Amino acid sequence: MDDAEAGVVRLLLPEYLNTRSPRKVVEYLHSKGITTRKGNSWSRQAISIILSNRTYRGRVSYGDVETQGLHDAIIEPALFYKASALRERKRRNRGRR
Repeated sequence: MDDAEAGVVRLLLPEYLNTRSPRKVVEYLHSKGITTRKGNSWSRQAISIILSNRTYRGRVSYGDVETQGLHDAIIEPALFYKASALRERKRRNRGRR
């Protein structure tokens, strides 16, 4: 991952925590003219994948085992955990409707 891609990931998590919506994050990225690494428009699914990717906090997984990676974290683990907790609350609340 290059610095530009890492910068997008660093933008994305705080924006998600602020708006509480992958759709609004997509709108934000589009308003800034930010595209995916392939030059495509963002999707809610792409945002969700990034929000759940533990690699960005410096971890790697092998099956059920998670360990510290050899790479530096792109985002603060606390931001990742806050976003994960928000996503989980929203997922649980969706099931209650």
